[in-house]
Amino acid sequence: MRAQIDRRRAEYAFGLCIVAMVLCDSNSWPHYMVFMLMPLSQIAIATDLGIAPVIAPVLAVISYLLTDVSYRLNHWRVEQLQLSTASWFAEGVVLAILIIFAATYALTTRAAKCSSATAGDPAMPLTANAKG
Repeated sequence: MRAQIDRRRAEYAFGLCIVAMVLCDSNSWPHYMVFMLMPLSQIAIATDLGIAPVIAPVLAVISYLLTDVSYRLNHWRVEQLQLSTASWFAEGVVLAILIIFAATYALTTRAAKCSSATAGDPAMPLTANAKG
């Protein structure tokens, strides 16, 4: 059981590293949104299993909505006002990635807490401590 918990924690940490990698390169934020699928899918799976903290899926939904709204506003701004700037979209995507980082961090730290709580009792399932 301990090996399974550590593997899950390592996967969540990898998702956190992906988000941090995208945040480090300011020119690639809008273009690398596809990389956010992995951390978002990790949050969705952990939520389905009942091991995600409550804040993680909430932040994931906010991030998605923010990206959608900023894309629509940018499209409207460029089309209606004949502007060639993508600042609405870029700024919205930056905030969305920061929110995904916060959600993934919450998921990763929850896995670490569950791992340390179940370290003494290998028979205790991970989902038993997730609701706390």
